[in-house]
Amino acid sequence: MIDPQTVDTRSDERSEAEYREAEKRLKKIKNFYKNLANWAGVSLFMLALDYFLSGGISWSKYPVFFWGISLVIDVFQVIRLQRMDKSWEDRQMRRFTGRTIGGSNSNHPEDFSDELLNRKEMEDLREYRKAEKPWNDKDLV
Repeated sequence: MIDPQTVDTRSDERSEAEYREAEKRLKKIKNFYKNLANWAGVSLFMLALDYFLSGGISWSKYPVFFWGISLVIDVFQVIRLQRMDKSWEDRQMRRFTGRTIGGSNSNHPEDFSDELLNRKEMEDLREYRKAEKPWNDKDLV
């Protein structure tokens, strides 16, 4: 029999690790937006300075362009961070091995409904899940 306290501790450790990972992703995304604002401000300043001093845009387009390229690379990293979270890892593990990272062979998405229900509702739900279907699947279109 599994000790509920042990399971609770494992889920607390897992949720703490997930929280730290989410915090790291959030920090990287926040830094991207700061860098984007810095690039926009400094670029406008350099372009204006170049335009007013030399009567046109000559030298300032190069640092603006190359700094912009580095921001485009950051955009792809932020997009990757937002899409490749824990659920992405689980989907890839299921795709390659047929198992989730936790080791279960379930092909169903993670179910959080038990956490939201109290014990009485969980017992009622278990009884409902055990109930036979009054129809045949082959009869359905």
